[in-house]
Amino acid sequence: AGSSYVDAGAIWSDAVDGNGSLSGVWQVNTLVPGEYQVVFNYSDQAGNSAQTISRNVTVVDTIPPVVTLNGDENINIEAGSEYVDAGAIWSDLVDGNGSIAVVSQVNNFVPGEYQVVFNYTDQAGNQANGVTRIVHVVDTTPPLITLNGHGNVTIEAGSSHVDAGAIWSDAVDGNGTLTGVGQVNTFVPGEYQVLFNYIDQAGNQAIGETRTVTVVDTTPPLITLNADGIATIEAGSSYVDAGAIWSDAVDGNGSVAGVGQVNTQVPGVYRVSYDYKDQAGNSAITVIREIIVEDTIAPIVSLTGDANITIEAGSDYVDAGASWTDAVDGNGTLIGHGEVNHLVPGIYSINYHWNDLAGNYANAVKRTVTVKDTMPPMIILDGNDTIVHPVWEEFLEPGYQAYDTVDGNVTSKVAVAGTVNNLVPGNYLLEYRVSDESGNSAITRIRTVKVVNRAPKDILLSNNKVSENLNDEFIVGTFKTIDDDDPGGIKNYSYQILPNETGESSPFVVEENGTLKTTRPLDWEAQQQYSITVQSVDEFGGVLDKNFTLLIKDLFRPILRTVEKFERINDKYQFSGEILDLGGHDSVEECGIIVSSHPNPYMEDEDLIRIVSENTEAGKYSVIFNPEKSLPRKFYFRAYASNGEGLSYGWSVKVKVDTEEPGSKVFAKWFDANSMAVGKNWWQSEWFGIFYANQPNGWIMHEHLGWVYAFPSSNNGFWLWADGMSWMWSRRDLYPYLFSQEKSSWLFFYGGAGGEILFYDYESNQWIQTGKPEEL
Repeated sequence: AGSSYVDAGAIWSDAVDGNGSLSGVWQVNTLVPGEYQVVFNYSDQAGNSAQTISRNVTVVDTIPPVVTLNGDENINIEAGSEYVDAGAIWSDLVDGNGSIAVVSQVNNFVPGEYQVVFNYTDQAGNQANGVTRIVHVVDTTPPLITLNGHGNVTIEAGSSHVDAGAIWSDAVDGNGTLTGVGQVNTFVPGEYQVLFNYIDQAGNQAIGETRTVTVVDTTPPLITLNADGIATIEAGSSYVDAGAIWSDAVDGNGSVAGVGQVNTQVPGVYRVSYDYKDQAGNSAITVIREIIVEDTIAPIVSLTGDANITIEAGSDYVDAGASWTDAVDGNGTLIGHGEVNHLVPGIYSINYHWNDLAGNYANAVKRTVTVKDTMPPMIILDGNDTIVHPVWEEFLEPGYQAYDTVDGNVTSKVAVAGTVNNLVPGNYLLEYRVSDESGNSAITRIRTVKVVNRAPKDILLSNNKVSENLNDEFIVGTFKTIDDDDPGGIKNYSYQILPNETGESSPFVVEENGTLKTTRPLDWEAQQQYSITVQSVDEFGGVLDKNFTLLIKDLFRPILRTVEKFERINDKYQFSGEILDLGGHDSVEECGIIVSSHPNPYMEDEDLIRIVSENTEAGKYSVIFNPEKSLPRKFYFRAYASNGEGLSYGWSVKVKVDTEEPGSKVFAKWFDANSMAVGKNWWQSEWFGIFYANQPNGWIMHEHLGWVYAFPSSNNGFWLWADGMSWMWSRRDLYPYLFSQEKSSWLFFYGGAGGEILFYDYESNQWIQTGKPEEL
C-alpha cells in the first residue's frame, strides 16, 4: 500500500488484423488495501470480440506506523509545579496520522525520575516502535519565611519586649515555627534587629527575614520665661531680651535664646519665641513674649519749589509737590490738595498736610498758582494754502477753524476778506483774521486761489467715412470737444485743420462751428484714406491737437445673381434676376436680362437680345421675353446690372426649348470642374480645388476660402468676393495669385493656418489674416 502501480498490459493477435499491444481497464487504489481487477478486451476490424481476460492486483499494508514525540525526550520540572505532557503523534502511510493519549505516572510533589511511554498499532495490526519521555522532578526552590506581626516595631524606652517569632513553609517539607536570634535593650533608646532563617531537607536555604525593633524617647522638655511675657518700649529706644530656661527629665536643664526681631524704629507689636528639643528629638511647647513699640512725635512738611508760581494759560501745570520727614516713618513726597485750571486765568491755592502712621499731624503748608492769558488764537485752513481751481466751476470755500487756548473754538469769529471770480482765470487772495476775548490777535492767514483754464481733453468726430465720387462741400461729420472744465459741453470752441508736413492741400475743410466738409470729390481707387490734424481752441486759448484718419468708401459694381428657375407662358418666357448689393450706390442705373445663343453672353456680343427692367432697387426683378422668331433648340440667358462703377453679370442659364428645363451650372466649365461621386453638387477642379455649389447664382463653398461669390470676367479670368477681403481677380494661369481691388495690390493665397485664412500682401509685405472658413 502507498507504492505506485503501472500495469504491464496485454497483447492481442488476430489471423486477419495481425497483433498489437493492449491497455487494461482498471481502478487500483494503492492507498486502500484490497483486491482489484485489471480487465482486457479487444474487437477486430470485422467486429469480432476477443474473450475478456483479467489480472488480479492485491494491495497489502505491512509497514508499521511511526510515533513522534511532541517536545523534548528529557524534561526537568520543579517539585510542586503542575506537569502537563506535550504528548506524541502517530503517522501511517495508509491510516494517516493522529495524536496519542497521554498515560502519565509523574508525581510532581515527589522528586525523582519518571517515564511516559507512547505506542500505536494501525488498522492492519502493524505495531509501531514505542517512544519514551523521561521526566525529572527536582527540588531547587528554597523554603519561604513569613514574619508574625510587623517587620518594624517601635517601643517606649523602659517597656518590656516579647518577639512574635516567624513561620517557615516548603513545597516538599511542609511548614513550621521559628525563633529569632538577637537582643533588644529596652532601657537604651536605639534600633535593634532580630534575625530568622531555615534550610529544607534538600539543602535549599531560605532567604532570611529581619525584624527591626526601635526603642524611642518621646517625653518633651519644659520652657520657663525670665521676666514678664509682655514689654512696652518707646519707638527709637534700645531693647535687650531677658531670655528663658529649659528643663528635661533625661537631659537636665539650660538657658534658651529667643527667636524674633524687634524694630524699635517701627511702632507695632513684635513677638520673640522660645523653642528647645532634647537629645531624643522631643520639642518643647513654644513660649512667646510680646514687645510693644509706640510712636508719639509729629512729622514735618516742607514745599518743593517756590510758594508763588505764575504760568501761561493753556500750558500744562505740573505741581512740584512737597516732602515730609518723621523720626519713625522716615520721609516721602506729598501731592497737594486743590485744582489749577490752566485754561481759565485766575489765582489758585494748593494745600499740603500729612499725619504719620501713629496718627501724629504735621503743620499744613500752601502754594499759590497764578494763571495768565497772553497767547493769541490760531487759524487753521482746511485744504491747501494755494488752490488750483478750474474755470467756470463754482468755487466753494474749503473751510477753516480757529482755536484759542482760553476761549476754545472761535471759528465763528473769523473774518474772511476777498472774493474769487470763477469765470475769469487769475490769482485771487483770501485773508482770514480773528482775536480772542483777551484782545490777542491771531496771525493773519492768506489763501491763494488760482482759477485756471485747462486745455481740452479730447476731440470727437461723429463720422469718419466718406463715399467716393460725392460732390464737394459734402458734410462728413461734426467735431465735438471734450473739456474737463466744461462737463456739460455748453462752451464755445473754434476748430481748424493744421497744414500737413508734406504741404499738400487737404480735400477737407472744417468750419468754426466744427462741421467737417469735403473740398472736392474723392476717388477710392486713387486713395483709400486721409490723415488730418484738427486743432480745437477753447474760449481762453486752451489748445488740443488730434490726428484723425478719414476712410474713403469704395463704390463697386453691383453684385447680382441669375435666378435659375423661369416660367414659360405660351410662347413667352419670364426670366428673373436678383440684385444682392448696389455697390455702395443708392440704386443701379440699369438692370435686366440678356438672351443669346452663346453659353456666356456679354453686352458686346452681336447676337444678343436685351430686355431692360424698370427696377433700379436692390432685390429680385423679372422681365418678359417674347421671341420675335423661332428659337434654337437651346439658348442662354443671364441677369445684368450697371452703376457708375461698371457692369456686372449673373450666372448663365441654359434653356432647352423642348424640355423647358434650366440649364446646367456654367461655373463647372470656366472652373474646368467635374462632378464628384461623394454627393450631389460637389465639384473638383484640377487647379481651383474642391467646392460645393447647389445653385448657379455665383455663391460657392470652397474647401479653403469658405463662402465666396464668384463670376467669370473677360480674358478668361474670374472675380471672387470674400468677407473681409472684398473683390479679388485671378485666372487659371495665375491662381493662387489674386489681385485685390480694395488694396490695389497682388495677394498670394497661402491657405489655412490654425483655422484662419491667410493672404500675403506684396505691396505692404505683410500677412493678412481673416476669419475661420465654414467647415465643409
